[in-house]
Amino acid sequence: MSRILVTGATGFIGGHLVPYVMSHGHEVRCLVRSTSNTRALQQLGVELWVGDVRDEAKLRRASRDCEFVYHLAGRTSARHRGELYAVNAIGTERVARACAAQLTPPVLI
Repeated sequence: MSRILVTGATGFIGGHLVPYVMSHGHEVRCLVRSTSNTRALQQLGVELWVGDVRDEAKLRRASRDCEFVYHLAGRTSARHRGELYAVNAIGTERVARACAAQLTPPVLI
């Protein structure tokens, strides 16, 4: 089966996606923040990578050898517009660039 990287795995959508793809035999790697509650993911036995979607070097390492990347990370609220932009715009750009930098780029969803 496929190796899949999921950003935003501790969120609402990610919390449903990860068990679903695992139940279909896929190997799942999750990029999680150091402050995230990863208890449910640990119980599933996923591979956890602590990092941030704004860290392109970490994203390149995390997406290596993955066939698919589900980019679900995002902020829905912040004290300042810049915080939303940093994660939702810049973070998404860096996920895309990290995928494109792979010798065999994963499908970015």
